[in-house]
Amino acid sequence: MSKLELIARVTKSCEALGGAIDQSHSKNHSMYDLYHLVEHTAYHSGQVIDRVQRRTGTRFQFVQQGLNEKALRQRIETELKV
Repeated sequence: MSKLELIARVTKSCEALGGAIDQSHSKNHSMYDLYHLVEHTAYHSGQVIDRVQRRTGTRFQFVQQGLNEKALRQRIETELKV
């Protein structure tokens, strides 16, 4: 699978997750359910990242200087506007 194909699949999956979360608001799911879903998804995303790093020998440097949530939020908001 090419890099572009992988990006397209991940994007499609994230969009489907976002749609499911949007629909869940109309079903009166609790905030706990939403947090659990996000945490569970993040856990499996971490597993994928770990396996890729092991197979490729590449270390991703997502938070080499700590997690800057403000900068991350700005980056996401900027990218969503494009």
